[in-house]
Amino acid sequence: MKRNKLFFRLIIGAFAFATFILVSCQGFTDYLKSQFPELDSTTYIVIDGTLMAPIANSTKYISEFLPKSQDSTKFWIAVDQGKLIHIMARQNSVFTVTGADLGVNGTWPANTVFGPVSLPPIAFDQIVPIPSNIPGEIGFGDVAVKFVISNTLPLSINATIDSIRFYNTVTGQTDFYKTTINFTLSPANGSTPSIDTVVVDSTNFPQISQALAIKPDKVRFVISGTVPRQTPSSNISSNQSVTSDMLVDVPLYLYARDIVIPDTTVIDLPLNDSIIQDILVKAVVENTIPLGGKVYLAFVDSLVTDTVAVLTNPDFANSTDTLNILVGTKLVTLRPVIDLKPGETDAAGTPINAVVSVSKLHLSHQNIISLQKITGQKRLLIFAKFNTYRSDEPRFVKILSSNYLNIKLGAKVQYATSF
Repeated sequence: MKRNKLFFRLIIGAFAFATFILVSCQGFTDYLKSQFPELDSTTYIVIDGTLMAPIANSTKYISEFLPKSQDSTKFWIAVDQGKLIHIMARQNSVFTVTGADLGVNGTWPANTVFGPVSLPPIAFDQIVPIPSNIPGEIGFGDVAVKFVISNTLPLSINATIDSIRFYNTVTGQTDFYKTTINFTLSPANGSTPSIDTVVVDSTNFPQISQALAIKPDKVRFVISGTVPRQTPSSNISSNQSVTSDMLVDVPLYLYARDIVIPDTTVIDLPLNDSIIQDILVKAVVENTIPLGGKVYLAFVDSLVTDTVAVLTNPDFANSTDTLNILVGTKLVTLRPVIDLKPGETDAAGTPINAVVSVSKLHLSHQNIISLQKITGQKRLLIFAKFNTYRSDEPRFVKILSSNYLNIKLGAKVQYATSF
């Protein structure tokens, strides 16, 4: 759960800002009432050619949504020199092999021939910082698994990663790969352990991107080894050992297809249908984040009854890009209300220019009546659907800490004539 929250926070944090501010601006209704009956040149703004009451004009950077506190023993965030964001996971002591495992009972004297000895296969698991429970297709490039292996034995050891199995523990999917990734561990130099780093990435495991398509949250490695015949320069003790830590590096160099990320928030909108007939909110978004998508919104009762108020965008009245959700026992079809165009990238997927998009959010009189029927807390359901495909081909993009959204929001209100 913590892993998924971390990923969601990075991917949709800035995007969600646009959604939340549309419908949860503090004092929203009071502010609109303060603008009645007419706007003058000191209070209005013009958005997409329409005179509107201002709600917000703000810039948010992805860096503002990076976690402020980090648990370096499990998950954390790193930003490289190119400002690319990396999600990192570390697990210490994933496996240990001692002198006793090699058949040493007590002490094996120095300058005495030792080996050969075969090690039995060692299987161990590692968590993967990839969200496993979201629908849609997502892929990652340049993912790397690094083994940092400390050897206090005065022996060189030949080892092989024999197989890698990926698990999505939510869906039950697994993907198994037979591998032959060979490496050699250096012997310790007296009391100083040797440190070797073994990297598993696309160069020695070209199927890694394919394997990540199932959105695994766990990976299992099986390693075997052999201690070749040799003459150690110092004593071998039964408690000397080979120990490995494992580091998973998932850079946010990714593609997405119809990834749907849900969220919800409790909100108070004391709208009165006897006063307000209709509200039109317009948003102009300047976006450098290379993720585009659509947002679907609906108000429901926090008690999860069948009562629902669906928000609409007149530009998507006939959209076939729908999303079906279950509210209580009722199946509700949502259409997009916000369309966010992705920032422009170069051929390598690096953001280079902002792209401006305009969206309309419509609260009709019927919406307001439906909202009044929600007797409990009003809960706003938010569904964001992301896509980086172009011409039906996956397009990798980079999420940088310097990416930002500039959001200008305004509202135009139609009041009841008797107000």
